[in-house]
Amino acid sequence: MVVHSHTQFMRIVQELEEAGEVESDEAFQKAVSGGASGVLVVLPADPWQQPRDGAERSAWHAAERRLLSHKLSLPVYFALETPHTHELMAALSGAHLHDPSAVGVPFLDALLSDNHQLVVSAREGTPIKKPTLTNIYGWVGGSVEALPIILVVANYDALAASPTLSTGADANGSGMLGVMQLARAFSKIQRTHNTHWRYNMLFMLADGGSLNHAGIEAWLAEADALLVSSIELVVHLDSLDAGPSDPLYMHASRPRKNPEPQRLYDAWESRSAGSGREYAVNIQKVNVSSPAVRYPHEHFSKKRVFSVTVSARDPSPVDKWMPGSGASVFESREGADVDRVEANINAVGDVLLQYMFPDTVQPSMPVLDGQVISSSAYAHAFADAFWSMPRPPVVLQNATVVDELRKAMESVLVDVVAHEVASPRLPVTLYRAAEAEMHAFVVKPYALEVVLAVLIVLYLLALYVGLRGQAAWREMLAVVAAVRSGGKPKKA
Repeated sequence: MVVHSHTQFMRIVQELEEAGEVESDEAFQKAVSGGASGVLVVLPADPWQQPRDGAERSAWHAAERRLLSHKLSLPVYFALETPHTHELMAALSGAHLHDPSAVGVPFLDALLSDNHQLVVSAREGTPIKKPTLTNIYGWVGGSVEALPIILVVANYDALAASPTLSTGADANGSGMLGVMQLARAFSKIQRTHNTHWRYNMLFMLADGGSLNHAGIEAWLAEADALLVSSIELVVHLDSLDAGPSDPLYMHASRPRKNPEPQRLYDAWESRSAGSGREYAVNIQKVNVSSPAVRYPHEHFSKKRVFSVTVSARDPSPVDKWMPGSGASVFESREGADVDRVEANINAVGDVLLQYMFPDTVQPSMPVLDGQVISSSAYAHAFADAFWSMPRPPVVLQNATVVDELRKAMESVLVDVVAHEVASPRLPVTLYRAAEAEMHAFVVKPYALEVVLAVLIVLYLLALYVGLRGQAAWREMLAVVAAVRSGGKPKKA
């Protein structure tokens, strides 16, 4: 087994990218394993040693995505750095420990050096034959049949290179918090304000975001046609942990020529004035022939439902489907800023109110910023509870996440349902997540055992000859002659 630090692993993938060989499964496996039977990637436990600047984080995220997209015939393990793993990596850093026959390395030095044997105890993964996904949704104050629907949705799962490290604070813990905060705010507005309510509001936490947003696709396939036709607007929240000067995008596919898109886009872009931030609208056509989606709203767009995705992610094309939600093994609760996520959620809520009540809510009017709900304590408590919890897709996890999220939604919404649906056909095979226990043993090279065995045999022969004298030589010669002739040796 070969051991890499996260920087070494990232550098290997970057070199493959530069050489144009990153698409090949065989080249990728050979590069990361070096011919070993397994790979161990050691991650820094200290948040301050993890990738922090934009370029380094992007490079690591690209390495994780590549690992998830390749078909490998060997296991890849992840472990957090400890004094033991640090000692192990330091011991393996010498070139002669990896290649005893390297030029310039004395034979005796290579013979007497320490090697390390890594033994892993883990059950073999079993494929999931019929994967299922669970979507959780509820209504603000119930639904009125004659009113159009506004749906606010976010995927709650996260999938990084290691499922058990997939806490996804930003992707998409921030979106989860956005759904819950807006559900609380709009529920209170409906209860306390004597306002003519023009819409039914449906809030959803969807599963399978890391699997091409399969939960949304499955929900649309099973939802009542009348319900889908009643949806006027879908707002998907994704990766909202952006600083006050970073751009925030509204990704969409419907052009401005229709009144509803024009009203929403204008409300969004109007927030740029005097804010020090760009609230940008990114309109891209949906490739209806491709099963892959760049943004979650595109599943709704394919059903001719007006939908947008609000995200801090830059617009980027997707040339093929790759698993992963954009989460990283380094996305932890400690590295996320709840207060700025909350500020971005309030901005989304204010734009929604301006869209719903254009005659009452003026552009850039701060309605939700502490005036409707005192949300800071709730936001921090929610982040503490869910942003430190691994949330791989439900097919890979237990029901704890679903149960806790359902209870959270029931506290602010009505008619809450946790609906299990069959997963759409996926181009990957899913296996149940498992943790492994690894032991490292210090061993001597195999060549040393061979040399010692030869020396022992020579010593015993010398001792035998010393005790028996010339008779020992005649006996040995008789044995050799018998072996050559295929017969039994004669007694001397």
